[in-house]
Amino acid sequence: MSEAAVSVRDVSVSYGESVVLSGVAFDVPRGEVFGILGGSGSGKTSLLRCLVGLRKPSAGDILLGGASIVHAEGDERLRLLRSFGMAFQGGALLGNRTVLENARLPLDELTDLPSEARDAAAREKLALVGLTHAADRLPSEISGGMVKRAALARALALTPGLLFLDEPSAGLDPITAAELDALIRRLSGELGVTTVIVTHELASVFAIVDRAVVLRAEAKGIVATGDPRELRRSASSEWVRSFLNRGAGFAGPGGGDG
Repeated sequence: MSEAAVSVRDVSVSYGESVVLSGVAFDVPRGEVFGILGGSGSGKTSLLRCLVGLRKPSAGDILLGGASIVHAEGDERLRLLRSFGMAFQGGALLGNRTVLENARLPLDELTDLPSEARDAAAREKLALVGLTHAADRLPSEISGGMVKRAALARALALTPGLLFLDEPSAGLDPITAAELDALIRRLSGELGVTTVIVTHELASVFAIVDRAVVLRAEAKGIVATGDPRELRRSASSEWVRSFLNRGAGFAGPGGGDG
């Protein structure tokens, strides 16, 4: 159990002749709330897709709990997919299913539990995020903050030890975003979950992230690693200090993948 929860080993990502990331490497210790930061075009989304097995990197390897998500096949790949939860940007709830049915989806697709047990497990996770009262509502009948919490409950459905969150507080008003940040931080601690957050929301970063990597498009990789509060004050790179003090608007040139 001593290995890192996530180990990224010299990962490169390309789209045709266009190199987005080259030689990216970092470890995420168990129990940490870890941030992947960067401006537009820095490769955050591409890296996240590789981390959760939606895309294979052009080179390198990614280990989840010591096992390669890049090379896993069959039962081993299924085991790895069950080992983590994922909350997509915007929530990505199915509009024709209730909040409870959305929270139950990973249980429906990845377990053979009886229907009653799946319902009970999903309701337990909805209770953790304060949505017991909304279990029978459709996504269109709840607020944006509640959608994000429902997505978090779905990500926790299988009680994973590892959680990936894509821009969890994006699009929310400051008060709702702060409440969601506090919930993520509290649940990460109470459940002992290692949490990896991809975001450009600096208020969230400074509120809940223990350590982060900062990606930059021009570098095609990591330009800083550490406590974001310390990096904001004393990073050796002036660009990193400016980025962390000025927010997502300071990303330097370069569009495309986030």
